[in-house]
Amino acid sequence: MLSVSPIFVSTAGLSGKSRQSLESFFSQYKDLNFALVSEHELADVTFIDPENFTRPERIKSFIKQLSERTIVFFSKNTVTLDNLNILHIQKPVQREALKTTLLNIQRKWFNQKRAASNTDSTPTTTHQDELSTLKKPSFISTKQKDLDSMQTEDIETIRYFPEQMFQGKVKQAIEISKNHNALVKLSHGDHQLYFIPVTREVYLNLSETLLRGLCVGEWPFNLHIEENHELTSQIVQRLNAKNEYHKTKMEALLWKIALWTSKGKLSNTQALTQPVYLSKLPLFVPQQELPQTAIIASELARHPLNLLELSHQLHIPQKFIFAFFSAAEAIGVVSLTQVQGKATLTSLKPLSSKISSHSKKDLPTSSKRTISQANYLKKQVND
Repeated sequence: MLSVSPIFVSTAGLSGKSRQSLESFFSQYKDLNFALVSEHELADVTFIDPENFTRPERIKSFIKQLSERTIVFFSKNTVTLDNLNILHIQKPVQREALKTTLLNIQRKWFNQKRAASNTDSTPTTTHQDELSTLKKPSFISTKQKDLDSMQTEDIETIRYFPEQMFQGKVKQAIEISKNHNALVKLSHGDHQLYFIPVTREVYLNLSETLLRGLCVGEWPFNLHIEENHELTSQIVQRLNAKNEYHKTKMEALLWKIALWTSKGKLSNTQALTQPVYLSKLPLFVPQQELPQTAIIASELARHPLNLLELSHQLHIPQKFIFAFFSAAEAIGVVSLTQVQGKATLTSLKPLSSKISSHSKKDLPTSSKRTISQANYLKKQVND
C-alpha cells in the first residue's frame, strides 16, 4: 500500500454503473492509488465521455474549467486537442489500456510530488495525516449555480452518488443494526463507529473534522456485525469508560454526513420533477448545519412540491434545497409521490393536515417553534 494519499478522480458523462466499474477497477490493483470523488474542484484527474454530451460546445466550456488537471476522454473517435493534459482511451475501453494510462498518470503525478518535496521542507503526509489536519470547510459548494436547463449534462453536474461514499456505508450500518437488532462496527484504520440498536446511538472516536474529511472521496471500511447481546452490553460498557469515544443519535449523525457529502448536490434527480412528500418534521437533527431546514420542512409540510418549484417558491438557491432533500432522504423522512403537477396534490395528506387536527398545546415545543418561525426565517434566507 502506498503511503501517500490517492489521486482523486471525478467523472463527467459516465453513468452510475460506469462509476461503480471504475471503483471496482481501482480496488482490484494494489499498484493503483486512485479514489473517486463527486466534486470536480477536488479532483486531480477527470474522466469524460464526450459522447454523452448533447452539445459539443459544452465540452469545450467544461474543459476550460478543468485546464489545470489531467483529463481522460473515453470515446470511439480519437480526440485531438491542443492540450498536453488531455489523454484518450478508445471505446470500448480495454482493461489493459485503462491500467496503462492510469499507471502513466500515477508515475507522472508522484514524480511531480517527489520533485516538489525536494524543494520544500514540508514532509510528505499520509492519508490519515491529511484527514486529521483538514480544515473545516463550508459544506455547500460556492461554485454551484442553479440549473437553467434539464439537459442530461447539466443534471449530471448537480448529482452525487451517496451509496458509493462514506454516507452509504453509515446508512448501511444503521439499516443492518436495526434489521438484525445487532451491534455493528464500522472501522477505518484506527477509527471506529459502533452502532447500538437498543438506544439508536453511535459511539465514535472521530472528530468532526475527520468526519468531514471522510465525506470527501471513497475510502475503504470494514463492517462487523456482533449479534451476541451479552457481548454487546460489555462493549457498550467499555465504550462508556473510554474518554476518546463520544456518542450521538444515528439519524443525527447520518443527517450531518449526508449534508457534508452532498455539498449542495442531489442524491435523486427524480425529485427535480416529482413532488416530494415530507412524512415527518426533522426536528431531531442538528439544524444549525443548514439554517434553511425549518423553512424548507415547513413548506413541504403544507403541500408536496418538486425541488425546482420549492426553490422558486421560497426564493432559496437550489443547492440549499438539494442539500436538504439529500439529507432528508438519507434519514427516511421524505419520499417521492408518483404524481405530476399540483392538480393531483389534493388526494395526498401532507403533514400540515395532521398538525392542524391537533391543538397547538398538544404539539411539542420544537414543532410549534418550527412552524411559527417559518415566515421569520424566510426573511433570513439570502442568495
